Amino acid sequence: MAELMNLRQKGTISEYHEQFDAIMTRLDLPADYSLSCFLGGLKTEVQMMVRMFQPQSVMKAYNLAKLYESTAMQGTAVTLPSKNKYAVPIKSLLGPKPPAVTEPKSMKTKPRLTKNLSPAFMSERRAKGLCYFCDKPFSVEHGLTHKKLEIHTSWRLT
Repeated sequence: MAELMNLRQKGTISEYHEQFDAIMTRLDLPADYSLSCFLGGLKTEVQMMVRMFQPQSVMKAYNLAKLYESTAMQGTAVTLPSKNKYAVPIKSLLGPKPPAVTEPKSMKTKPRLTKNLSPAFMSERRAKGLCYFCDKPFSVEHGLTHKKLEIHTSWRLT
């Protein structure tokens, strides 16, 4: 049992799975516990990717890990069929990086100049019948003079 708990992936997924199976043939453990042990021994990056798919068996976890391993290996370089036998990095195949999208100056948010009104200040102004924001008497119509039109939009660049 301790041997299983100390097993860690050092090489390929296939090598790790063979070692795991060799230990599991000698033990009789529940399926969910053996799955947990298998996942716990994987390299961290592989383990995170496999756990994301929530496999229900060791075999499904193994297949996901193999798939991740094969895609991770292929993503490092691409060999082009030509006289040139050098590997070409994927970044060079994608072309130049597109320019960064910047917001127009009119779309940038301006800092709001707000005045923090204390309860004492507000009650004093209310008692005198004055507006909170200016020295004019408050009325419903006057309250509208301090309102600003705000338009909220949602748009995406494609």
